[in-house]
This record gives sequence, C-alpha cells and structure tokens, in this order.
Amino acid sequence: MSSEGLFDGQKRVAIVSLNPLSVAGGVERVNYYLKQALDKEGYEVIVYDKTSLKDSQAKLWDFFRMNGPRVSYLLGKEFKKQKNEIDLVITNGMLGWYVNFSPAISINHGAISSFAKAVKKKSSLLAYLKLRYIHSFFEKVSHHGKVVVSTGKSSANELKQEYRIKSDCIIERGIDGDHFKPLNSKLSLRKKFSLPLHKFLGIFVGRIDASKGADIIEKVSYCLENDTKIVALVRGGGKFCTDRIITLRNLPYQELPLLYNACDFSIVASRHEGFGLVFLESMGCGLPFIFSKVGYANEILETEPKFREFILTNPHPAEIVRKINRLKRNAQLRFELGVKAREYVLKNNSLEIFKEKWLNVVKSLIEEKS
Repeated sequence: MSSEGLFDGQKRVAIVSLNPLSVAGGVERVNYYLKQALDKEGYEVIVYDKTSLKDSQAKLWDFFRMNGPRVSYLLGKEFKKQKNEIDLVITNGMLGWYVNFSPAISINHGAISSFAKAVKKKSSLLAYLKLRYIHSFFEKVSHHGKVVVSTGKSSANELKQEYRIKSDCIIERGIDGDHFKPLNSKLSLRKKFSLPLHKFLGIFVGRIDASKGADIIEKVSYCLENDTKIVALVRGGGKFCTDRIITLRNLPYQELPLLYNACDFSIVASRHEGFGLVFLESMGCGLPFIFSKVGYANEILETEPKFREFILTNPHPAEIVRKINRLKRNAQLRFELGVKAREYVLKNNSLEIFKEKWLNVVKSLIEEKS
C-alpha cells in the first residue's frame, strides 16, 4: 500500500492493482494515468499492490496454484483495514472479488474466459480449465455490485457474452501524444539501441507467449528477406528459439517512443487483447502497422476503414510477410499510413479525453455518496 499523507477533508480514492503502477503494462498505464488525473484534482490516492503483501497466510491458495485469486484475496484484506477512511475504491479485473465496498468501480480489461478460449490450443488442459472456469468465476464475482467501466467496446462485448454483465460505461485507454510522437532521428536512435542501421525493421512489444502471438512472430522471422528484421521488446521471461529476432529487454517506459521511432513499422500478432496499448503507442509515433484484429483494433477498423488492409482477421505468417514486403516497397504508403495512424490516436485516444471521462465518473460517484 502506498499513499502520500492522508489528511481530513480530502476525498480518498483507493486503487487495487496487481503490480505497482510504475510497471510498463497496459493495465498499469490505465491506473497510472488515472492516479495522475486524480492527484491533479486534489484527491488523495492510495494504491494497494502486491509489493505490500506478506507471503504468509494463503497456503491453501498456493496448494492449488491459484496465484491470481490468492493475491486478490490478500489485497482485499489489506484494503479492508482502511476502508472506513476511503470514499471510493477502483479495482481491476478479478482483483475486486474480495472487496465489498460502495461506491466501487471495477475496470474491465477484457474477460479471462475469452482469453482462455483464444489460447486454448496453445495451453495445457489444466491451464485452460483453471482460466476458463476458476479464474473466470472470481472475475465475474469481482464485477458484481460495482460500477463496471470497460476499456473498449471489444472488452465490453466480451464481458456481456461471457458473463452476461453489461458495462455501465466505456472509457478507451489514452496515451500522451507529446511523449509518443514521431522523431526525425532514425539512424541515431538505431545506434543508441545497437540496431542494424540500414535494414527494414519491425517492432514487436510484449510477452513471449501464445496470447501475444510470439510463435507467429517467430515463424514470420524465418520468412523475411535478408534486409528485413524484427526487433522484439520483451516483457517478462522466456526467449525466442531463433537469432533472427533482435531481442531487447528492460527498457524504461520513458524510452519506449525512442525505440518505436528507431523502427519502420509495428507488428501485433496477438490471439487476444483486452485492449492492446501497443496499438496506440506505435500509432502515436506515426508508425505504419500490421495488426491482428483483436481488442481495440476492432474499433480502429470500425471507425477508420482505410486501415482495413493492415488489420488482419487471421494473422497467418505468410500473410504478414506479404504485408511487410508491401510496406517495405512503398515509402509513400508507409508515410500516409503513419500520418493517418497518429491523427487517429490524437483524435480518439488523447490523454485529455481519457482523464476527463474518468474524472466525470469518479466525481459523480463520490457526489452521490455525499
């Protein structure tokens, strides 16, 4: 638990997050920017995350290898110690199942049940059953009795289809357009990251697992022409089984726009995304892209049909390679796609829009309580 000096008269908002908000993940970024907005408006924000937990107690959860529900339970216990001092609590996914409080907001980042189905063929039977039925049960309980805010139409649809829960509102994720922006220094940035200076580079950002389509990226790398490479910024463990992919790790979030700008295009081959922050980050940097039609890419395609050619319903390696070669051979197409990508993000996913929508929801709930 972290806070910055509680004092009387100030409205207090609790955020329950699995990881510290400094972690460079999509869920953490939502909560980081939300806390930033609340801080600026004068709210006192208390963050409960796993770094404040003691590893004792929950041995039963450990025995059944149910780390997600276990951490959620412990975070709920920590919150209950101070709940009388809180005006509003915001939970994420299944993390709110042991948080019984009103008013409360539950942020839906996509249904675990839908995720389980998407990666079923790449998962063990035990892992699939645990996600599909046990973790999904706790996630469904977590949303009960709270105001449900989904991060996009896609995640809202998943929630309705999988759990028959209707979202109270949708607030799409946002990015800082002044941070994620085009830079005219490709060669110097490639030198900074020790990347090939004169090759056509695509960037993949994510975990090495089936949900992110890491196996698809690996297959793509074997089919690329010699002047083309994939740069992978890997989050978490694991490694690719080829040296044809340039792997980077532990890049500070502040330097992420520099890496995007060192590359020529962005590639997302995920089988499932609750939203997909990489979409916005790379588009904000003016990169042309090749995306699988998951998460927020569905909404991008719905509102901007001009992107249809590069948002793939079935991201087969051979089709991805064809799209990469088309981008490589047409500089004008790359330029136009990159410009339109940035324009789209600034219009629909600015940080200002995100913060304004969230503040309206928070203020209305606290005013109702008062």
